[in-house]
Order: sequence, then C-alpha cells, then structure tokens
Amino acid sequence: FMLGNLYVQAGRMEDGEKAYKTAIEKYPDYLRAWRALGLLYMAGDDIDNSLKALTRSIQLGDSDPLTFGQIGFSFYEKKEYLSAMAGGGVQAYNSRQHVRQHYRLH
Repeated sequence: FMLGNLYVQAGRMEDGEKAYKTAIEKYPDYLRAWRALGLLYMAGDDIDNSLKALTRSIQLGDSDPLTFGQIGFSFYEKKEYLSAMAGGGVQAYNSRQHVRQHYRLH
C-alpha cells in the first residue's frame, strides 16, 4: 500500500495501481487500499472501476466525506443524476457530522 502511494506521488500511476492491487490481494479488507485505488481510477477517468473500488471501501467502513463525494461525482459523470444527488447528500451530512465531532458539538 505505501509503495503504491509513493508510486502515485512520483507520477507512476500504473505501478501505483499494481501496488494497491497487490495489497488488496494479500489483505482483501484493506479499506485504505480500496479507497486509494478508487481515487487513482477517478484521477484516470476510469469511472466504472472507481465506483467499484470506492463502494468497496464504504462497505468496509469508510465514512470519509471525500469518498461519498467522489461516488456522487462518478454517478454524475455517468449521467445517473439521482444517484449523484444521493452521494452528494451523504457527503454533506458526513461533512457536517465531521465538523460537529471535531468541535465536540452533539
């Protein structure tokens, strides 16, 4: 996983993809590897694979608003506007919850 991050930072996207996939093969429930792979696919305009990877990260417990936002954006790119709005709504809710937790507001 860390090697994948280093490859991506160096602009070696194909090597980064291979490293993330290797991490996932060894540890199928590695949430961060799934999320990183999804964001990598998103950066390369591979919307379908991005959706698969980001959805898997959410299934594993990812609650980062960025992940939900990227899923909403992916559906928007696919012209699936209702799903895009749902993803954006979840992102907005999670962003608000994050701020509330950060400032200990309940």
